[in-house]
Parts: sequence; C-alpha cells; structure tokens
Amino acid sequence: MKRFACLALAVSAVMVLGIGTVAAQTHPAYMYEAQGFAGSYGMGPDEFDDHVVWGGSFGWKMNPALVFESGLSTTSFDGDFEDNREKVSFDGDAVFFDAGVEWVWWPQHMISPTLVGGLGWAFMSVDASSDAPRVSVDVNDLTDDSLTLYGGVGLKVRLGQDNRFFLNGRWFYRWFDQRSSDSADRELTVALGWEF
Repeated sequence: MKRFACLALAVSAVMVLGIGTVAAQTHPAYMYEAQGFAGSYGMGPDEFDDHVVWGGSFGWKMNPALVFESGLSTTSFDGDFEDNREKVSFDGDAVFFDAGVEWVWWPQHMISPTLVGGLGWAFMSVDASSDAPRVSVDVNDLTDDSLTLYGGVGLKVRLGQDNRFFLNGRWFYRWFDQRSSDSADRELTVALGWEF
C-alpha cells in the first residue's frame, strides 16, 4: 500500500507539472482524439491465463505532446486451479473506468514513443465454486470495486503525414488498491485512433 501511495503521488505531480506547461505551448491542429482498442489482459500472478480486453477512450489534447484522456474497457475471465484435493473454478467480468495522461515524446514525427499513466476505478463480478472431498461451495454474483493506478509505455504511429488516423500500442501495469497481494495486472493493447 505504501508503494501504491508513493506512485499515486508521483503520477499526480507529473500531471500537475504537465498541465502547468500547457499555457506556454502552441495549440494542436486537432484538439480531440477517439480510440478503440483490443488486446491481452493478464491478471495478477502468472498462474492465470491472459484474456481479451477491449474498450475505447476519448482524449483532449492540452498541447501537441500532452493528451488528457478518459476511457472505458472490459474483460471476461475464467479459470481453474487445484490445491491438494480441492478444485476451485471461477469466471467473471471486470469493467474499468480510467482517466489519465499520455505524453507523446515526438508529436511531429510519424512514429513516437509515449508514456501513459493515470487513475481508474474497477468493478468486478465473479462466480466461483469449490469442490473438496467433504464440502462443495458455490458463490454467485460476488461483486467488488477498487481504485486503480496504471502506468506504462507505448508507441504511436501515424498512418500518413496528413492522415488523421493513427495506431497506438500500449503496454502497462495496473495496481489495485483493494487487492491483498502486491501483484499487478498487465495489459498489452493496440488501438486505432482518429483525431478531430
């Protein structure tokens, strides 16, 4: 939790410093962007298989290099694991609401690395069953929510000099405030975006 708090403060400081430089920058040719994305979502420890995540985001360009964005994404997951003679099966859904910043290093180039980070909220619904030699347990519609923090790197590729479309690949980690373990989920996504 201490590491989560320090990381949240660092991300907040970077966002405040970035917003402070907006007044001194030139305005971009297109003020907004929308993206639709899909990719791989890996939950916590490596014992769980990766699942498909998909969603969309809307961004406001504060200057050519700094984009404030909000997004919505979802993933479905399932799995089984055994411990001694007990077998646990589960399946569920997760929905993420995010707000963050994307920093484009070279906004005038066709290809540019990016840094992304921000805060979010996760809602999860899980069904689980446990089969053991003496007792079986079924739990339906177990729900939970949590504050999340995410950060990572990406690569933005413009699809032509005068083209408003672009590809945006991202790889980042997501930390959960309410999770008892110190593990983080990972996402690898590719987006098709449009500036307007």
